[in-house]
Amino acid sequence: MSAVGAMASANKHSWDYYEPVGNRLPIQDRAAAEEDRACPKRQPLPDVLSSRWSKSMRFTPGYAMPSVGELLYFPIRARAEPVRMIAHYAGLAYSMRTVDFEEWATLKETVPGGVLPCFEPCVMDDVGEMFGETVEIAKHFAQQADTPGLCPADAAGAALAEKLFLAAMDNKLNQVNPLLCWFPAEEAKPKVAGAVKEVVAELKKLESDLKHDSAGPFFGGASPIWGEFAIFAVVDALTKLDGKALGTLGAPWKAFHEAMSSLRGVKEYLKIRPKAGCGKVGRPGSIIYTQSVDA
Repeated sequence: MSAVGAMASANKHSWDYYEPVGNRLPIQDRAAAEEDRACPKRQPLPDVLSSRWSKSMRFTPGYAMPSVGELLYFPIRARAEPVRMIAHYAGLAYSMRTVDFEEWATLKETVPGGVLPCFEPCVMDDVGEMFGETVEIAKHFAQQADTPGLCPADAAGAALAEKLFLAAMDNKLNQVNPLLCWFPAEEAKPKVAGAVKEVVAELKKLESDLKHDSAGPFFGGASPIWGEFAIFAVVDALTKLDGKALGTLGAPWKAFHEAMSSLRGVKEYLKIRPKAGCGKVGRPGSIIYTQSVDA
């Protein structure tokens, strides 16, 4: 394991970004400061802390490091969710800019393809060219990481990782996200039962890949490959629409869901993301915006 990897394993997962107060500079990793760990700059904590759910947040999963760039997405759980999980699992620091629904009409003309998510990489303080396509962003994050197994070296593993990610982005599986996060609850609820049945059937088609390796519960065997974070995001959303979905899917999927939920970084990310029903995630009026379905 590299020195950076060892630090990530030893330290707590931190995510807070505190804006400057008065003439003080930002504290980018409060947990590290409080625990007397290495920080880019040592400064006293501000007297007043900015809102946790500020429009732009810096996430430092486990240790202080330069940001790999800025990810832009709406305040919903959908296409950007697996990208963020990959970053937190891999211990990559990044910035998250939440794009308000009302500003999207103006911003749309400035982002590649006029779609979100999009990502603006940063290397050694130089800002790179912004790019879109969720699969390419996820692949970029995975390739930046020094995490064994995340990016398979063999052709078969690499093909499986991309297959899984693209399958999760397809409308057959991805339909769980608009039902959960986008459509008004009264419009979505009548469609949930049919969608759950269809999504379960589509996931079952992938079960032979999930069971291909007895070394562990992941598609990658003992450790996950980058594409299965997208499948996990679908299964996670499915459980919010139907609390019995894992029982319907069966034992391999239960083991997969439990293993993914318990991964270093992912476990912490699931705890700190805005909770369902708090009014900070999902389109206003959607199921996740109005109901506490995370319980």
